[in-house]
Amino acid sequence: MSGAGRRRSARGRWAALCPHAAKTRRLDALCLCLTSANSKSQSLVMQPHKILRTLTVAAMLLGLYGCAEVIDTSPKRDWTFTPSAVTTRLTALIVGRLSLQGNCLRVNGHLLAWPAEITVSIEGVTVKVEDGLSKDEAVWQIGQDVQLGGGEVQPQYLTEAVRRRVPANCGGPYWLVGDIVVPRTPSP
Repeated sequence: MSGAGRRRSARGRWAALCPHAAKTRRLDALCLCLTSANSKSQSLVMQPHKILRTLTVAAMLLGLYGCAEVIDTSPKRDWTFTPSAVTTRLTALIVGRLSLQGNCLRVNGHLLAWPAEITVSIEGVTVKVEDGLSKDEAVWQIGQDVQLGGGEVQPQYLTEAVRRRVPANCGGPYWLVGDIVVPRTPSP
């Protein structure tokens, strides 16, 4: 096929796509066919330099849009923090002989003051202690050497809950129990 035939065939394809191209015989222009609401076909012919200018303006507008404030439309999460109760305990160590003077349980002369999460039961010479937080348990005998975590505390610094658990006729010094030290059985 000759060059002229190729040109006519190209014009024929353009004419089918865009009637304005067939009338103007301008194949170097971009022909955009638009259909209006009343279904009449219209043509828009743009020269290459106009196409470049339009694309440049469009790119600039898109670039400016990228600098615009981004509005977060994602669903909002409720990050409300609800603090949990944390028990703070003293961690000094007392080692000594467990004694019972009246209804006052003592180690090395210190009256043992028990926080609410530690339960103590005394039956005869047996003292059973359970820690509700660490789940440790100990069974002691009066006169036995024991180890307890905690610390010496002045009576004004004992909480109301601890003061209620201290027998009325028992005086200090006070050892606020913080931990039951359960002796480990040596492995054979």
